[in-house]
Amino acid sequence: MAGGISAPNAAPSVAEIRLGFVLPGVNTIVEPWYASALPRGFNAHFARMLLPARLTPEAVRQMDEEDGARALRQIASVRPHAAIYACFASSVVLGVAADRELALSSTRLTGAPAETAAGASFKAMRALGMRRIAVVSPYAEEIDRAEHALLEEAGFEVIASRSFGITGSFELAGLSAAGMIRAGQEIAPGADGLFLSCMNTPSHLAIAELERETGLPVVTATSATLWAALRLAGFAGDPERIGRLGAAAFPG
Repeated sequence: MAGGISAPNAAPSVAEIRLGFVLPGVNTIVEPWYASALPRGFNAHFARMLLPARLTPEAVRQMDEEDGARALRQIASVRPHAAIYACFASSVVLGVAADRELALSSTRLTGAPAETAAGASFKAMRALGMRRIAVVSPYAEEIDRAEHALLEEAGFEVIASRSFGITGSFELAGLSAAGMIRAGQEIAPGADGLFLSCMNTPSHLAIAELERETGLPVVTATSATLWAALRLAGFAGDPERIGRLGAAAFPG
């Protein structure tokens, strides 16, 4: 076509692999980071769920019940090669058994191999040999307690933790990487690795420094979710900017 513009139906030079993510509507972290971090040929597509401004277990349940299935069906419309229900707090209020049901329903509704943010995080930590973990969390006390219970139920021992007590769902994204790094350094001694929870904090910016300063593997909910989506879609390479996790195989 004249002027060097490709025809609309021209095949792309690299096959497009579509990754689908279901997010709370307030999330401002995942879309820009994943867009910059995905390997060539992989694209991220998003559907959103309405999460009330005050972050409580009841608000999370309301979001999931009212918008979860609809958002998964929206993602199905782009025919994803892999899909993730990308709200860690959803699994916190559900528990492990219901989280596994959520992963199965995500597969059923999207027609693609699917996982949850929590399931991806569990698999990432196991892939790196993490059992005794130190946890950095943005959540207020009620969700933070439930998060510890979820992690313990999944087979991890939480030996130390630091939470920031954030009660606003939008305000989660305002947590600084520097604050998470300081917290992680303080609670790391004696742990097999560090886990930074929540999909709406800039925890990915803390990975490299925390791994360098503590000598431990660092998994974040956002890095685990990206890793799981890529592995489920068949990418066997080392994704950039997710630390040691990038070289880990996805457990069967």
